Amino acid sequence: MKSPKISVVVPVYNQELYIEETVESVLSQKEVDLELIVVNDGSTDRSGEILKKFSSQIILIEQANQGVAVSRNNGVKASGGELIAFLDGDDRYLPGHLTKILKIAQSKPEAILFYGDAWVIDENGRPLWIQRSEAEPNLTKLLLKNFIIASSVVMRRRLFDEGEWFEDFHPSEDWDLWLRAWGKG
Repeated sequence: MKSPKISVVVPVYNQELYIEETVESVLSQKEVDLELIVVNDGSTDRSGEILKKFSSQIILIEQANQGVAVSRNNGVKASGGELIAFLDGDDRYLPGHLTKILKIAQSKPEAILFYGDAWVIDENGRPLWIQRSEAEPNLTKLLLKNFIIASSVVMRRRLFDEGEWFEDFHPSEDWDLWLRAWGKG
C-alpha cells in the first residue's frame, strides 16, 4: 500500500533569519512522499531571495501581503496531498516527525486532525521548554483556550474541503478551524 502524500504548507512573512532552516527541516523528512508549498506573503526582507535557492525542491507561491489565513488557504489549494501539514516560517520539524504522523494517520483512518507538542527554542536553536498540547481534549477546554499548536497540525484534506481557514479571524483563524474539526467528530 502506497503511503498517502503529505503536503506541507509554510506561510512566510519576513522570516529571513529562520526560513532556510524551516525548509531544510521539511526537505530532510526522507521517508515520506511529500511536497512542500511555501507561500511568501509579501515579505519585504530577504525571505523571497532565500526561498528561490530551493526553487527546484519546493512549490513557491508569491503573493501580496494578505495574512497567514489567506496564505494557508492558498497553499492548501495548490497542494495535492491527502494529508495537509502546517509549519510556520520560523518553526522546524525534528527528524522523523512526518514519518511518525503518517503512521498514526494510517492507523486511525477515522481521525481528521492530528496535533502534538512543540519545543520552544531561542534564536540560537537552544531548547527553552516544551509547549504542551492538551493530551485528553474536550470541547469545553477547546472553547476556553486554543491549546492546539498550529505548526504541529496535520489534517486530512477532506476537513479543508469542507471549509477553509476563516480569513477574518486574525489572529485566531486556527482556533476557528479546530472548533469546526471538533464538530465533525
